[in-house]
Order: sequence, then C-alpha cells, then structure tokens
Amino acid sequence: MLGDTAYKLAQETKRTQAHLTAYNESLVEQLCRETRHIFAQLEALLQKVNPALGRSVDTRAVAAQLAALHATAKRNKRCLLAYHHLRLQFLKSLFWSVGKIPDELKPQLSPQEQDFFSHYAVLVSQYKHPFVDIDLNASELPPRDLFIEVRVLKDCGEIQLEKGSLLLTRNSQHHVKRSDVEHLISQGLLQHIG
Repeated sequence: MLGDTAYKLAQETKRTQAHLTAYNESLVEQLCRETRHIFAQLEALLQKVNPALGRSVDTRAVAAQLAALHATAKRNKRCLLAYHHLRLQFLKSLFWSVGKIPDELKPQLSPQEQDFFSHYAVLVSQYKHPFVDIDLNASELPPRDLFIEVRVLKDCGEIQLEKGSLLLTRNSQHHVKRSDVEHLISQGLLQHIG
C-alpha cells in the first residue's frame, strides 16, 4: 500500500535520533522505486486529461487522484530527506566531537556517508586554515577550571605542552592545563576525572 514504506522509514528515523543504526539501503531503495512508480501513474493520469486527445474524462475524479498521488510522492520525499538529514547531522556532530569515524561505526555507514564525512573534514580544514591560532573544535562554553586532572586511556607517547613535554602512558594520571589536552579528550585518548 502506498505510504507504508515511507511510514517505516519515518519510524526508523524517529527511533534512531540518539544513535546511528546501519544504513537501511533496502528501505530507501524501495521508497525510491515507489516514488518513481507514483510519478509514472501521475504522467498516465495527465495524459488522460490532455485536451489534444479529445477524450471526455471526469476531470474531478482525475484531479482527486492527481492530488492524492502528488501528496504521497511529496510525503515520500520528505521522509527520505528527514532520514538522510538526521544521519548527516549525526555525522557532523561526530566530526566536531571526535574528529573521525570510530571503527565500530564504519560498517553502519553507507559509502556515500563515508564520502560525505571525508569531504566535510576537508571543507572544515580549508575553512580553519586562515585561523591557525584559533581552535574551532574547542568547547563553546568557557572552562570552569584552568587545570584539570586526566587519566590516560590509550598510550599517546610524548606530547608537547605550552611549558615543556609530557609522557602519556596508559592508566597514568596527570594534572595539566585544560587547553593543552582538550583535543586528546575529545578524541577519547584521555578522560577528564572529576
């Protein structure tokens, strides 16, 4: 029945607002096929009303069918756009919070979404290029503390800080300046304690 596929996609979109599930290629393809079928029906109906053919057709009935089919096609399009918009917004927020696609999330993305992520990263880096001194990935809220306590989750090796260097080995704890390690926290290499 017309509209069932769009309803399924809308329900999936609603369920997955907080997390990203695997890209539902079969449902998207099914909805695109249904929409193409609707447009074929619309063209056939418009041919019936063509005055050049000289047929007498009840135009009110055809107009009602045209309106219903057109509304269904528009609804299908809105559901597809909402589904893809939500997924792209999730990828954008992932870029700004983590900076890369985690390995466990890659199988859930379509090839087009992976391309979008890499192109988005290139665009952001081109935009950030003139602003070398400004960290656009930094938190928008001012920090409460200048120095923080962090625990190292993964070996990072030696990093350069504003005043010297620091060796970050797994499970070690350090009292460091927040601005020196914010990028490592956002990448999941360090954990802010307390």
